[in-house]
Amino acid sequence: MNLINKNYVIGALHFSPTEGYENFTDYETILGKALADLKSFEEGGVDAIIVENNYNLPHAIKENEESIKMILQLTQEIIRVAKVPIGVSMLWNDYESAFLIAREAGAKFIRVPVFVDSVKTAFGEIIANSEDVINTRKSLGAENVLIYADIQVKHAEMLDKEKSLRESALEAKNQGADGVIITGKWTGDAPMTEHLKEVRVAVGDDYPIIIGSGANKENILELFETANAAIVSTSLKEGETKGKEEERNLKPFEAKISAQKVRDFMGMAEKNKNILFDVDGTFYKLNNGFRSSSIYREMRQRTIAFLSTTLKISEQKAEEEYERILKEYDQQLSIGFEKEFNISRTDYFNYAWDIDPRKHIEENENLQDIFKIISEKYSIYLVSDAPLVWIKRVISFFGIERYIKRIFSGESDTRKVFGNRFTELIKELNVLPTDCTMVGDNEKEDILKAKEIGMNTIYVGDKESVAEFTINNINKIGEILS
Repeated sequence: MNLINKNYVIGALHFSPTEGYENFTDYETILGKALADLKSFEEGGVDAIIVENNYNLPHAIKENEESIKMILQLTQEIIRVAKVPIGVSMLWNDYESAFLIAREAGAKFIRVPVFVDSVKTAFGEIIANSEDVINTRKSLGAENVLIYADIQVKHAEMLDKEKSLRESALEAKNQGADGVIITGKWTGDAPMTEHLKEVRVAVGDDYPIIIGSGANKENILELFETANAAIVSTSLKEGETKGKEEERNLKPFEAKISAQKVRDFMGMAEKNKNILFDVDGTFYKLNNGFRSSSIYREMRQRTIAFLSTTLKISEQKAEEEYERILKEYDQQLSIGFEKEFNISRTDYFNYAWDIDPRKHIEENENLQDIFKIISEKYSIYLVSDAPLVWIKRVISFFGIERYIKRIFSGESDTRKVFGNRFTELIKELNVLPTDCTMVGDNEKEDILKAKEIGMNTIYVGDKESVAEFTINNINKIGEILS
């Protein structure tokens, strides 16, 4: 299943020079900068990140062993703390190492610069072998790692000068690429609009086209008229852009990602229509409320068992503590456990909410098609006070993960129940409340709180509501949004 939906932004996290290259410092310094860039990308709101050995110069077609080991370690650390999907790019065309790192670290995709187009580069000729790329992925047990392949890649000269971009795109698709990347001739150069349209006609409407260079806040809306996604980095770094004669990558490896530049870029990249969905009670019915549901009963049982084990107390005492915290902390168990017992919210959520949705929720065969259609016009966000582990299980159960741009879950103190979620969300997304529609089943927390700051609202349920629209079933959402 592909990650990419409409207007998908992938931030390129460039590692500083690694072991064996000029200007190599030490592992901790490289990791520190990488984590800082990760934080800036995530604070700015990108959808995914691709890590890359961009400053290992001069590049080699195959990366050295010391560097591969270090990049694996760095990638593992990035993925350990990242909130978004991570990909891997190993320049110049070391897809074997990229697959290995992705498999070991848990990355979701790799970039392959040379897949179907043989090229001449400053580092030698590279003969395309898409069959070997596919076979390598299989032999390494990395079949779940997606391949995003460049066609007629930047910084290179085509060996077959008669081959059209259309032919390259169609060949890449037919040979198994999960999406094609289109670049300009050099870092900082955007692809031409007519080239994007040529490729779109060749690969069809549903196949991912990714901008691989030159995307910035001035041109991203135009690029997204044809492309699905963009990989962006240089325009989001601090400092002035240098000429390619002075700096091959236009900005030096010391240049940090600016969170504000990312926010500004995402503000332009986002569509002006944003739809926010609650999860429990909205995607599926909770006939008598959450606390009467089988989900709540299992969560309660697991929480009591967790308290008994963690605090080394009897289950009877754990049940008493559960009810006390529930009452004294207004049902916010994770906050109560943290304050009273110094229990990590993450540890609690991961244990208590390790619940299989199939035991509690009815299937909805229509939801995938509904969300596919909605995602063509709207950026889709989930806004729930439930923990992330549960939300991810629910959307996986319904098969709608690829359509969700971002999840706002209940780990922090910013929650709908506290009345601060929507105001903070607007700041984080850098959007106007009037460009957002909240869909939910809770009149107070979903509808009234959203309306207070100027959002549009859709109520899902059988009760009266002050929302602009009311539906009794999520399957009817398309009738309103169309």
